[in-house]
Amino acid sequence: MNMLQVKTCFKKEMWEFKKIFLYLPLLITALVLAALAGQYLLLEDYQLNGISNAFQQMQQVPAPPEFDEVFFGMLTALFMPFVFTAAIIQVYYFITCFFDERRDLSIYFWRSLPVADSLTVAVKLITGALLIPAIFMLAASLTMALLLLMGALASLVLSVGYDISLWHLWASADIFANLGAVWLSLLPYTLWLLPVYAWLMLASIIANKAPFLWAVLPLVILVLVEALIVKYFGLTSAFFAQLLVDYLSLSAGLLEQYLQQGDSFKQASSKILFTKIDIGASLFAAGLLYLTWWFRVNRGHH
Repeated sequence: MNMLQVKTCFKKEMWEFKKIFLYLPLLITALVLAALAGQYLLLEDYQLNGISNAFQQMQQVPAPPEFDEVFFGMLTALFMPFVFTAAIIQVYYFITCFFDERRDLSIYFWRSLPVADSLTVAVKLITGALLIPAIFMLAASLTMALLLLMGALASLVLSVGYDISLWHLWASADIFANLGAVWLSLLPYTLWLLPVYAWLMLASIIANKAPFLWAVLPLVILVLVEALIVKYFGLTSAFFAQLLVDYLSLSAGLLEQYLQQGDSFKQASSKILFTKIDIGASLFAAGLLYLTWWFRVNRGHH
């Protein structure tokens, strides 16, 4: 494999979506920091006194064993706006990644380069499935690092100026393990949604107009036709509709089951993501990716 071609392909994707990949994470970071600053400035005096009293009480008792779970919850809440936005950008990217280059006819230039179509499909898949969420998660991690730095400065001021020591909470937060758990969830998350990504890429390369409708309408028609068949023949359930719901949803009951078995919320969340990985769905995604490559090779200019 020619690494220069691989690097050039990734640079092309970054160049084409530079504004989204660079400026949008920065905008979300600014909004999160502004929201936290605004929330602090709106605190009343009695609320500040309550926080001060809570700090004084917290320094007198050891950190509870579940404090790392509390920090994991705070970390998850911080990552949510970044991950949610990344999911929207992923859909947009996969829908347009092949459609746009055929619409503006830039495909004639890109296909004139000595780059294999299989490499192009692979780079677009990796960019959408891994690189986009990784960029937003990196922005979230840097935001967390900034907030931790501010927290460390606040702890230092409280320790020196007000004789309130909260350093024992830092040791119990298990910061790096929790951050690593969040990042490791990217792998099962990607494998779980791989069929969705492959389907959107196929719609992008097939559609001559409105690729989003090409991605959504076949599923809507399938579900509606199945609903009519179920109603007409009096069947008990709709197979495809239920299959889609089961595959794309996360089971709250499974979370409760893991928690009752003694798993922490962090462990239970990770296990649920791994249960969503299905060999049949992965093979289906591989078939869709093959079709995407085939259309790229045989109908790339249409």
